Amino acid sequence: MRKEKYITKILIVTILIISLATFESLIKAKSIELFEIFSKKTGKGMGEYINFLMFNYIIDILEPLIISLFLVFTRKKLRMNGLIKFVLSAMVLSKLVFKISKFEIYSLFFYFGILLYILLFYFILKIPNFSEGENEL
Repeated sequence: MRKEKYITKILIVTILIISLATFESLIKAKSIELFEIFSKKTGKGMGEYINFLMFNYIIDILEPLIISLFLVFTRKKLRMNGLIKFVLSAMVLSKLVFKISKFEIYSLFFYFGILLYILLFYFILKIPNFSEGENEL
């Protein structure tokens, strides 16, 4: 049971990240002001604006989705070692740097997203390395 708490914490944070990205995309899709700014800068219509938002949404949820699916499907068979922790934490750290480089300081989603990615990074680093005798997380 102790081993499952690490997976549960990571899954909760990834669900929160995906939910946050969903709400952000929904609010941006319903905003006429953001569409007008997009239309003035690019000269494109509503279809391209929705495509742009959907592409950004997929980019936002890709890493948490990969991490959660990986941990759910491999938790019984795979031993957690330093290499797996390094790869997962590098994915999260690169996404965190990408999110910070967007620099959307007027959005609450920006700050909550950064906080959730820092939590996810922390929880991945805190997963204990399991020995040869222990096959599950």
